[in-house]
Amino acid sequence: MILQRYVLRELLVTFSLTLVTLTLILFIGITAHQLHLYRGLGLAFLAEAMPFTVPFVLAISIPFAGVVAAALAYGRLAADREIDAVRACGIHLARVMAPGMLLGLFLTFFCLYLNHVLVPYCHLRKRELALRSVETFITSPAWGNHNISIGHCEFHYTSVEEGDFRGITFVQYDPETGRISELLFAEKCRFALDSDENCLVAEFRNGTGMKYTPDRKTGAMAEDAIIFEKYEEPLFLDKIIPESSKTLSNMTDDELFFSSRMQGWSKYQPHKLLTELYRRTSFSFAPLVLMLAAAPLGVLARPGGKLAGVGLAVLPMLVFYMLYALGQTLGLRGAVPPEVAMWGAPALLAALSLPFYDRIFTR
Repeated sequence: MILQRYVLRELLVTFSLTLVTLTLILFIGITAHQLHLYRGLGLAFLAEAMPFTVPFVLAISIPFAGVVAAALAYGRLAADREIDAVRACGIHLARVMAPGMLLGLFLTFFCLYLNHVLVPYCHLRKRELALRSVETFITSPAWGNHNISIGHCEFHYTSVEEGDFRGITFVQYDPETGRISELLFAEKCRFALDSDENCLVAEFRNGTGMKYTPDRKTGAMAEDAIIFEKYEEPLFLDKIIPESSKTLSNMTDDELFFSSRMQGWSKYQPHKLLTELYRRTSFSFAPLVLMLAAAPLGVLARPGGKLAGVGLAVLPMLVFYMLYALGQTLGLRGAVPPEVAMWGAPALLAALSLPFYDRIFTR
């Protein structure tokens, strides 16, 4: 037990440091992206939404931290000849590898809770926060000259009078190209939220504008001028605010399963619903599978020193995530069965790691 506790302590220290570092980096990057994308919803929305980002970040950083911890810890043991000392004492290497497998198993159970319960719940809460922020913007707008940016839309007004926005400049960008697709100037505007259609309807009064449509053959932008007394523009919230719509990521497991069994229950096809359901389970096993693959590589990297295992750990990570991304794409397209698409990567990587265990155990 002393040996297992020693190895487990090495793994936990390395894992904790790596997890904190990766989580902070990912959290800062996602926060910066959301500050840019949702700056029109105000700091109050961002402050409330940030805690619900943490489970999503952890679900990504935990597998990375696990594989780095296994490669570093076992690489250090091999580089300091501690693995040789264990062999010389007649102790089977399985006892040294057991703490890594135990940690990987614990992380897998934790990721199952994250991916099946906590992450969908947090996505749903962010959706509710986004809709509530839009409602606040409509019912209680800030007075004076303001420029609001939400997703791919920019909205500028000079004043608010009796619920009407005055002195309007409205710009909408194409989400794929980033080019302006619509530009409107209006005397006033009023918004109405259609919750059933998940749509924000903007009613512009007395203005002019331009619509820009790309030519499919030449790529040039065709301009159409418009003059209007009344002009309605439906702004679908799932396009300008991703968190505002009910998507695969914020559906519960029960919703995914029953929607896949009942035709017409969901806007998504059954194979897409099942792919998301299997994705949550298979990705939860990433810590266990990646640590299973990285541990023997760390032991075999002894001639390269303590950090050589990290370089070797990149290989299973690349193999896993490339196969995982390919499987998810094929599953969402319906090219292969969802269970095969999502379980192919972890099953293949686990099978590829078995010869390395045979090598270190019989060495």
